Amino acid sequence: MTAQGGREGWYAVDAMDGAHNCLWSDRFWRVVGILAGVLASMTTVGAIGPPNTASLPNRTVQALVDRLVSHDIDGRSEGWDLGQRIANLGVEAAPALEAALAECQPASRRRVVWTLESIDGYEPGERFDEAVALCVGEAVAELRHDAQRWNAIRAMTFLHRHEELAEPHLEAALRSNDHQQRQLAAHLLRRSSTYVPSPRMLNVTVEGLSDDVFPSGRRDDELRGSCVPVQNAVGAVRWFLRTPVRISEARAPLARALGSADTQQQFLAAYLLGRGGQVEGWQQTAAVLIPHLGDNDIRGDANMAAAALYGLGPRVVPLLRARLDRADWQEEALILLIIHHLRGPTDLDAEVPAYETRRQITGRVRDPIVDHRFVTVPWRTVRRSRGWAGTATRPSE
Repeated sequence: MTAQGGREGWYAVDAMDGAHNCLWSDRFWRVVGILAGVLASMTTVGAIGPPNTASLPNRTVQALVDRLVSHDIDGRSEGWDLGQRIANLGVEAAPALEAALAECQPASRRRVVWTLESIDGYEPGERFDEAVALCVGEAVAELRHDAQRWNAIRAMTFLHRHEELAEPHLEAALRSNDHQQRQLAAHLLRRSSTYVPSPRMLNVTVEGLSDDVFPSGRRDDELRGSCVPVQNAVGAVRWFLRTPVRISEARAPLARALGSADTQQQFLAAYLLGRGGQVEGWQQTAAVLIPHLGDNDIRGDANMAAAALYGLGPRVVPLLRARLDRADWQEEALILLIIHHLRGPTDLDAEVPAYETRRQITGRVRDPIVDHRFVTVPWRTVRRSRGWAGTATRPSE
């Protein structure tokens, strides 16, 4: 019984194995059939090729263009979808779009221009160039602070695509009485590969170092929660550091900013003057930087201050030594680290923790003097920090 029962057990396993193999085989061939069908359909589509837009009724193209330029279009997404559909029709849709350029309102002109730019093989003509020039002027005007949401961001996207044509308009916008328009124009010009900065551009960029409404949104109740995702202060610092000669060109407005009531602007101006090695008026620069060496609630400012003071050279050593008696542990460590790099090992090294300990005061880099890199501080950290006491620059209404 035992042997027979065992044998029956094996037979049962074999039968299940066979059923499983049969089921697997059926599924395999079913998948093969599906794949074959997909390949066949792809081959058929490839043989058919792109749609024959020449046979598309003109009234259908015109209906799509009319909807594209209509006033009641349902937001940006519908305009983008319509533009894509029309652009996919090819150059046959271009005449209807060019005709619409002469009649459409400013609000829809940019959609038509974008659609024409998206058509493969489209050859721009005089009417198109005139429309682009009009759109550039209109887009620069939309950089102003107003009650519309996201129109400035859409305008920036368009202006960036036409940066060479937009440069003179953006340069003029630097003299606007609207803070937002000035700062967004400067942001776009900093991104341009062909722009040569003017004195006005340097002034507006230094203005942008202040603790203003970018990028966190308005501080007035009616527009609370709106956001222009442009970090103008961070962008300005990076722009100056990328080409240090700009720091010397902007020395006058940076020096004026040392006396600003806005402590963020004051500190960042001193940081740039120190990093740029601007020794004229260095005492005022150092006076702004030294208090930031201590332990406070501003993230990363001590490392920045240390690197900037080092950039001012050995002339700052007496000021740093005089500060040691009232320095906290962090300030003392950084002061001695700066002196170590400027003068080499001194008798002061024996009075404080070892150099290896001092230079590892930050976890970001091995040495905040030698290895310093400007690191973007998250704007929320700066905004919520108790250390900044800057007064926000409210945009003109």
